Amino acid sequence: MKKYILISLISLVLVSCSKMLDVEPTQSIDANTALNSKKGIERAVNGMYDALQQTGLYGRFAAVAGDLAADNLDWTGTTLDYGQLTSKSITTNNAIVEGLWASSYDAINRANSILDHLAAISDMSEVEKNQASGECLFVRALCHFELMRFYGPVPLKLQATVGLENINVARSSKQEVINVVIDDLEKAASYLGDKPAGYASQKSAKALLARAYLYNSYITTESQKITEAAKAAAIADEIIASGAELLANYDALWTADANGESLFEVTFNAQDRNVIAQYFYPRLLTGRYEFAPSASLINCYEAGDLRKTASIAMDASNFVYGNKYRDLSAGADRVYVVRTAELYAIKAEAALIAGNTAGVLANLNMLRSRAGLSPLENTSAYTPLELLLQECRVEFAFEGRRWHDLVRTGKAVEVLGIDQNHTLFPIPLSEMQTNKLMTQNPGY
Repeated sequence: MKKYILISLISLVLVSCSKMLDVEPTQSIDANTALNSKKGIERAVNGMYDALQQTGLYGRFAAVAGDLAADNLDWTGTTLDYGQLTSKSITTNNAIVEGLWASSYDAINRANSILDHLAAISDMSEVEKNQASGECLFVRALCHFELMRFYGPVPLKLQATVGLENINVARSSKQEVINVVIDDLEKAASYLGDKPAGYASQKSAKALLARAYLYNSYITTESQKITEAAKAAAIADEIIASGAELLANYDALWTADANGESLFEVTFNAQDRNVIAQYFYPRLLTGRYEFAPSASLINCYEAGDLRKTASIAMDASNFVYGNKYRDLSAGADRVYVVRTAELYAIKAEAALIAGNTAGVLANLNMLRSRAGLSPLENTSAYTPLELLLQECRVEFAFEGRRWHDLVRTGKAVEVLGIDQNHTLFPIPLSEMQTNKLMTQNPGY
């Protein structure tokens, strides 16, 4: 995507760029000037997607933080901020913590600015306005969801922030946040049609909605838990029935070719590049080697699991490295946000919540079959939850979700050896200093 000059954004107020490693600042012009025509809206929508490419989001931090903070990656480099995640000693001025927060609210603010101006645009049809609205609601929901998963209760931003007048916003509960996420995604799904995987589509909105309902089953009342999980499974079934596929060759997910498994991804090219591969690759292969697969991850793959050879490699000096991001030269590796494999994992987890062990195994076996493994037939040695977490760990290694899986299912304290307070990231120091209504997470 080309870079576009956009409205003034709140992340420039809240975050010192020097502390965010290489999160790019955003240029600005008056929003009323930029968003007064169809052409301006189209540019702004492209700029909204551009925000997802930032280092603080899927340009790096959102892609790796969930593996670093859990047990999939070890810190092997020189940047201390990554080391804090692996050592579970995160400070409030950590660059990853700052970057995730600022970039997420930057993207939300871009979406809100478009939504605030759409009704007044005279040269757009209702269909075109609905399309733009659906894309904005999707991005707003995605980023609020990411914030909630990392930080817990967070401020809900449903209107654009311009200047300093309305930067003081109190935290909303996780239930309030997930309710808005679900509402935004339901509306987005009703507005959107088919789009390439780098853009919000009806399928991507519904896939994220299935994820949101699954998360809500852990937040809502006990009496609603199974109902919310069943909603997630039903939506996953609907998307699969509509043609969402599991790519036959797992390794092909990590090539440059587009594929039918991707439901939403953040795309990059030589002009808008990421350097995730550089951070994974060892120095012998001209990488930085900031983090490497942990021994526990390497050892948890079963013999013959095709996902291991696709995900982990070794250089000539026997340095083991993550190999899902491979484009060192152009930095054009896609970053998956949601793909079809997650739909089967959602169905398995919904079956787990309903006490349906057969359903857990049947859905996990879809992923195992693609990986060249024999089906699971019973759970005599492991609980259904252990099997679910194991399969998700190896299926989605280096895709940023291990931390969220452990925290959501209540296993983070046991598996990672942390206290309950540290199952949330700290609120960034910059937010604590600028938002008078903000409170810090316990333990920080």
